[in-house]
Amino acid sequence: MSLINTVQIDNNPDLVRDLHSKAVLSVDANGLTRYKETRRRALMTKQEMAETKFRLEQIEQEMTSLRRIVSELSVLRNGN
Repeated sequence: MSLINTVQIDNNPDLVRDLHSKAVLSVDANGLTRYKETRRRALMTKQEMAETKFRLEQIEQEMTSLRRIVSELSVLRNGN
């Protein structure tokens, strides 16, 4: 994207208007970097939460299986 067809907006050095599309554009490189880092962290957190949920579901399934086994062993022990 070329900034040749843009003009600065209201003495704000971070905003320009594209003369062709009339869109207001941010030219704040530091802001873009902060946005990308925030987004990356949010995606990592979301992925970690999904992985934690999956592991918790696996543990719940294993606990259910263990309870069933203990119950069956208890029945077998009391039956003898």
